[in-house]
Amino acid sequence: MRSAHANNSALGYSGTNSGGNLIIERSLFSRNKTGLVSNSQNNDDKPSPQNGKCRKHRVGPLGTHSCTIVRHNIFRSNNNPNVPGSGSGLAGSAPVGTGVVLAGTRNITLWRNRAVHNGSWGILVVDLPDQEKPPPGQHCQVLIHQPDDVCYFQAFGNITTKNLLRHNGFYGNPTNGDLGLATTPHNPGNCFHGNRDPDGLSSDPPHIQGPPYNPCGRPNGGDMGPLAAQAECATQLLAPCPKAPGAKYPRPTKVRLLGVPRHLPTMPDPCIGAPANPWCPSGHHHGAWAGRMRHVAAVVHRAFLPPERAKAVP
Repeated sequence: MRSAHANNSALGYSGTNSGGNLIIERSLFSRNKTGLVSNSQNNDDKPSPQNGKCRKHRVGPLGTHSCTIVRHNIFRSNNNPNVPGSGSGLAGSAPVGTGVVLAGTRNITLWRNRAVHNGSWGILVVDLPDQEKPPPGQHCQVLIHQPDDVCYFQAFGNITTKNLLRHNGFYGNPTNGDLGLATTPHNPGNCFHGNRDPDGLSSDPPHIQGPPYNPCGRPNGGDMGPLAAQAECATQLLAPCPKAPGAKYPRPTKVRLLGVPRHLPTMPDPCIGAPANPWCPSGHHHGAWAGRMRHVAAVVHRAFLPPERAKAVP
């Protein structure tokens, strides 16, 4: 996907259980609730979980085994709560104020993107507890099962590298900032390196570009305490966010449908100028236009007749 502009949506881009050979590049995601979300869900977008790993141990475009690449994109000012949004999972519960969310994903590479002026996080990598009731034929295809039929998707093997981040996290809640990682321990975990913020890179866990998050391929986990709680508060995926200090995220006040096309006249009557036929029983004749339409209608009419009858039609 190249040169797209996604704005004024709950999710500028939503990729549920999609991966493999996928490149998203040179696109702008702005004024959404969340810019881009790639996630796993136990739903009819089967099969889950999402996995960006190259097939048959092949090497991807960046020399790794990740073939799902998000590169050279801009994720700007995704702080809009007043967008249409419904449905299960992150489709209706996007974490407002976030440039990129990888939720329960595997083996995605974020490379040389810009995430600027997002109030919660520039880039957020999280596990996803999915509470959906799956449709027939689909089941929870993960190793971790929780009570109450929760399908717990771990995020691991994701690479966040050489991205430019700036002016993120200005909502000011604990853990808000450039980079966030809220995952249970996994081997391999997720890695971060070469990312920068001219004003100083902020992250939770702190020093996220040092061990054990760099170099890649090491076991690690994220902040499943305050950051996981803040991510839940921003999404309200499992429960409403409590009204408490340090838990302030903008909520919808009035949904606005922006970019709706202006009123356009309907198409002309297609039967004008056409002879009577199964689609236009009465027919309308108007001079030269009628002649042209009679010819078109006759060609179409012949096309739907058996060969022996079509020869008899002029």
